[in-house]
Amino acid sequence: MNREVLLISESTSEQVASYVDAIESASDRVAASLCFDNLAYAEFMGHEPDIIIAEIESNARSKLSILVELIKRFNIPIILFDPNSTQDSMQIAVKSGICVYISDTFQHQRYSQIADLAVTRYQYHQSLHTELEETRHQLEERKVVERAKGVLMREKNIPEDQAYRLMQRSAMENNLTLGQVANNILRVANSLKSNGLN
Repeated sequence: MNREVLLISESTSEQVASYVDAIESASDRVAASLCFDNLAYAEFMGHEPDIIIAEIESNARSKLSILVELIKRFNIPIILFDPNSTQDSMQIAVKSGICVYISDTFQHQRYSQIADLAVTRYQYHQSLHTELEETRHQLEERKVVERAKGVLMREKNIPEDQAYRLMQRSAMENNLTLGQVANNILRVANSLKSNGLN
């Protein structure tokens, strides 16, 4: 699989070494092993991991807030092991975008499956986010097209279907999208209005 892993743990050095063995046995590579106290230096150490694995043993709320910042910084899958899980910490973790939340310590035997699940969930949520953004863009573009169509209907005293065809023709002739044509129409109309010419 050859994923670069950033490991964050509060466990003993012996336990961390066993985690590294499990991760590297699954053909992934631990790029760095850090604790929460020196996590702030991760960004400055040139780490660009493919996945983050974190284990929390105490003070979950403050450490979850650090993980939220990591999600913003790296935008990659995060797996969290929390043996002292509470309903509160679970809700914070899920809402913050952590892909897999395990109410237990690091799972040596199941690491590969858990990591695969985290990546799959991450990719799924990313695709949903992309679809949502595309839908929002389409809705915004539709609103702009409707406004521009109204400007043409008013200025040229033409019906709606004719205004739409004019915009379509302009888009094809100038190799533009309908949204770009609509924005150009509104820009000109606003400019004329601000100059008292409309």
